[in-house]
Amino acid sequence: MHILIVKASAFGDILHALPVLPVLHGLFPGIQIDWVVEEPFAELLAGNPLITRLMVISTKRWRRSLGKGCTYHEVGAVIKKLRTVRYAMVIDLQGNLKSGIVTALARAEDKVGFEYPQLQERINTLFTRRQITMPDGLSHISDQYLALATAALGSSRPIKPPENICLFPSAQQLHEASLLLADTAGHFVVAIHQGTTWQTKYWDIESWVALIRLLQNTIVGVRVVLTCGSDAEYQMAQQTRDAAGDVVQIVSRTPIMVLAALYQQVDLVIGGDTGPLHLAAAVGTPTCSLYRSSDGLRSGPRGERHAIVQVPMVCSPCFKTSCSDDALCRATLTPDLVFEHLWRHITKNNLIHSKKELA
Repeated sequence: MHILIVKASAFGDILHALPVLPVLHGLFPGIQIDWVVEEPFAELLAGNPLITRLMVISTKRWRRSLGKGCTYHEVGAVIKKLRTVRYAMVIDLQGNLKSGIVTALARAEDKVGFEYPQLQERINTLFTRRQITMPDGLSHISDQYLALATAALGSSRPIKPPENICLFPSAQQLHEASLLLADTAGHFVVAIHQGTTWQTKYWDIESWVALIRLLQNTIVGVRVVLTCGSDAEYQMAQQTRDAAGDVVQIVSRTPIMVLAALYQQVDLVIGGDTGPLHLAAAVGTPTCSLYRSSDGLRSGPRGERHAIVQVPMVCSPCFKTSCSDDALCRATLTPDLVFEHLWRHITKNNLIHSKKELA
C-alpha cells in the first residue's frame, strides 16, 4: 500500500505529526509513505527511513516570483512528480487551502481530511472526499493526527503515542554535533533553549540563571549548553552565561538537523513551548518543558521521559500572545518550582547513573 501524507508546515506541527510514521509502519507492515513538505522544513524529513519519497514545495517563494518562467517550470516539475504515483490514499493532516490544492492534484481515489472543527481553513473540505470525526477527549494535537491517519486506513485499534525516535540525524550531523559538545565529554549535560515566539511564553534571564545554579548545587560537574538561533536569543544566552559562569557554553545558529543531533547527545533538554524543545523529544532525549499561555497537555511531549510544568494560575492556558498580567504569570513559575519538577523527573527516570555525580 502506497499513501501520501500532506503536512507541509510549520516547524512544530511537523514534529507533532512525526509519530504518524512509526505508528502506520507498525500497523501496516510494508506500507510506503510519501510526504509533501514546505522547503524551509524539508531538512526535518530528509533521509528519514520511514518516508519513501519526499516532495518539496515552495509556496512562499513561488508567490514572490509568479511572473518568472523558472517558477512555472518548478511548479510543473513538482506537479509531475506528485502525479507519477497513483496512491491508495491521500491523508491531509494540514487542513487548509494550500494542502487542499496539493491533495486535489494528487492521484488517488480516496482523499481524507479533518472535519470542520479541526480545520485551519474550512475551504479544505472541498478537496477531500472523506472527513474523519475526532473521538471525544483528544486534546493533544499529535493524538488528532494519529486518529485521522489510523481511522483513514480503517484501523480501530487504540493508539498509544510512540516514545521511540521519530527523527533521524545523519552520521555527518551527529559528528558535527559531537564536535560542538567536545568540552562536555564525561559530564551530565543539560541543553537549554530560552527563546520563544510569544512574550507570554517567555521566562526571564534571572530565573534561568537561578535554575542553572540549582543544577550546579545538586549535580557535580554539570554542564549547560544554551542553544539559540536569533540575535535576540544569542544576547539572552550571553547574559545568562555572564551571570552563571563557566559551567555554561553557547551554541548558536546551527542547522536544524545538527541541532537535533546535538540534542540527541545530551542528557536532558529544558525549554518553553518552542520548536527546539519538540525537536529534542523527536530524537528521543528526555525533556522538561515550561508552559504559561499555551497548554502542555495539548502540545507538550508525552511519555515518562518528558516532564511538563504549567504555571499555577487559574487562567492558564489562556493562549494570549500578550497580557496585562504577564509579569505576575511569569513570577509564579519560580525556579524552585521548576527545579522541583525537574529533579523529580531526573530521579524517576534515572537520568544520572552514577551517585558520584550528585552533590
